[in-house]
Amino acid sequence: MAAEDKDDTNDPGMVNDDGMYHQKEPLNFEKVWQMFQETDKKFQETERILQRAFRKIGGLGNNIGEF
Repeated sequence: MAAEDKDDTNDPGMVNDDGMYHQKEPLNFEKVWQMFQETDKKFQETERILQRAFRKIGGLGNNIGEF
């Protein structure tokens, strides 16, 4: 990873070259709960993006069917 790509100021841990996750601090309930909430937000955003993409793909199929 290039130095300019690395921004671990808010990262509670990191993945080393061996591919293993190494935690900087011990986890507690609040930290785990926050990670779940952040993951949920990312899943929701991904779902919105996929729904928009499926609407465009569906529109293309309808247009091609009209030929």
